[in-house]
Amino acid sequence: MRHLTRRVAAAALTATLAVSAVGCSALGGKPSKDEYRDALSANMDEQGGSAADDAASKDFLDCLTDNTYDDLSTEAVQAVVDEDEDYEASKEDEEVIEKASKTCVEEMMGDLESEMPELPDMELPDSE
Repeated sequence: MRHLTRRVAAAALTATLAVSAVGCSALGGKPSKDEYRDALSANMDEQGGSAADDAASKDFLDCLTDNTYDDLSTEAVQAVVDEDEDYEASKEDEEVIEKASKTCVEEMMGDLESEMPELPDMELPDSE
């Protein structure tokens, strides 16, 4: 459980860093959601995670993509895709990432709780 919690926290941090540390170089429209997700995944892999190999990381990445793409500015999404380290995320974009990270962590923790087997009731012996 601790290992997964650390991985989820690392993924959330990676997403925040990806948006705050990456820049915008495109003049066109917003990159596709798939391009954005692929860039997040690559960034997560570079940070020591393995989004493609771990079901929990993949679920988190999907959640993060779904909960940020529509609300992030075009510049922020382009920044992630371009991996340009000069971009400074706006306060609004940082708030989108923070809210999505929290939502996704909560969802993953809820999933973990529902997957845990129920333990049988046990009576403790009287201590006399």
